[in-house]
Amino acid sequence: MRRPDTRLALEHRSRFYSAVWHDAASQLGASVKLLGNDILEIQHGQDSTRVQQNTTAIENAITVVVAQNKPLVHRLLSQRFLQTPTCCEFTLNEIDKAAAFVQGASTKCVVKPTNGGGGRGVTTGISRTFDLVCAAAQAAVYGADLMVERQVKGELYRLLYFDGTLMDAVLRKPPTVSADGKSTVRELIRRENEKRLKTGPTLAHALITVDTDMRNTLQQQGYT
Repeated sequence: MRRPDTRLALEHRSRFYSAVWHDAASQLGASVKLLGNDILEIQHGQDSTRVQQNTTAIENAITVVVAQNKPLVHRLLSQRFLQTPTCCEFTLNEIDKAAAFVQGASTKCVVKPTNGGGGRGVTTGISRTFDLVCAAAQAAVYGADLMVERQVKGELYRLLYFDGTLMDAVLRKPPTVSADGKSTVRELIRRENEKRLKTGPTLAHALITVDTDMRNTLQQQGYT
C-alpha cells in the first residue's frame, strides 16, 4: 500500500502530463478523451493516438525492451564505435567476480540490475567489497542478473531524438538539501519533500527517498 505522500506525488505527476497533452492537443485543434489509468486518446479529424504520461504510441515494444537491457545496449553502442564504461555481468552467486572487477577498477563503480530503468536498484560510488555486496543485494530485488561498471564523472543529460533529429536536451541534477546547522539529513529530506508536495510537479516529479545509493553517497561525504 502506498503512503499518502507518495500517492499525492503520483497525482501531481498525473495532472502534469494530462495538462501537457491537453495543451498540445488544443494547439492542433484536437480533442482529448480520458480512457482510464492515465491513458488519453487524442483525436484530430480521422487520426487518433493514445498516450500515457510520457509514453506514446511512437515507441514500439521491442525498442523499449532493447533499451532496458543494459548489456545489450553496451554491445550495440560498441559495435558503432561509441565509448561505453567497462562492465562486468554477474549474479549474487558470482559476487567474487564482481569484487575482483571493483578491486581492479581505477575509479569508483556503479552496481545495477541488467534490466529496467528509472534508476531502480542502482547504487553509485562503489569502491569496497562490503558496499558492493549491499548494492548487489539491493539491485537483485529487481532481477537476478546484475552488472557493475566503472563510474564516469560528469553531468547527466537526457537527449530526445525524433527521426534522427535532436529535439531537446534535459540536464538531470541530483537531489540536494541545504543544512541549517541543527537538523538531521532525514529531517531536511522530509522538509524538502513537503515543499515538493506543496509546490507540485513544477518543482519535481518525485519525492526524495532514502535508499542504498543515498546512504552510500552520504557516507562518502562523511555524513549519515
